[in-house]
Amino acid sequence: MVFGIVRQHGGFIDLQSEPGKGSVFRIYLPMVAGEGAEVEPEKADDQLEKASGTTLLLAEDDPTTLYLMAEILERAGYTVVTAVDGQDAVEKFAVHKDEIKLVISDVVMPRKGGKAACDEIRAMVKTMKFIFVTGHSHAEFGPEDTLGTDDVMMMKPLLPFELLSKIRELLTTIA
Repeated sequence: MVFGIVRQHGGFIDLQSEPGKGSVFRIYLPMVAGEGAEVEPEKADDQLEKASGTTLLLAEDDPTTLYLMAEILERAGYTVVTAVDGQDAVEKFAVHKDEIKLVISDVVMPRKGGKAACDEIRAMVKTMKFIFVTGHSHAEFGPEDTLGTDDVMMMKPLLPFELLSKIRELLTTIA
C-alpha cells in the first residue's frame, strides 16, 4: 500500500537490509513548491546541462532502480541503453559499442557481475569509462569485484545531481 502511494506521487522507496543489523527504509518524494519554499527551475535546468543525446549503457538488475535511473538520465538528455544484468550489458554493448560513451553498472548482479562485464567490455573498447553503483559494503565484494584505478564507485541511494555531475566529469575527460 505504501509503495503504491509513493509511486502515485512520483516517488520511490529505497530499502537497505542486513541480517542481524536491521532494515532502513527511505522514502523519496519530489520536491513541491509551497509556503516558505522557493524553487528556481531555471537554475535547476542550468545545472542539468542537456547531454545532447550522448549514449550511456545502464546495467542494473533491480527493475525499479533501473527504471528510475534511466528516467533521470533521459530527462537530462542522455540516450540510455538499458541492461538487466552483466551478461545483458556485454551483449548490448557489443551491438552499440560505437555509440556508447560511458557505462553505469551495478556491481552485484545475476548471471554476470559488473566487474566481469567491465572486463569483457574493455576487451572490446579498452578506454571505456565506468561508474559502478552499489548498495553493498566493500566487505561483501570478492576479489573478482576489485575495481580499476580509473573506475568510479558510487553508493546507493544515488542523488541525481551527484550522478549527473560525475557523468559530466567523466565525459569531459574522454578525448
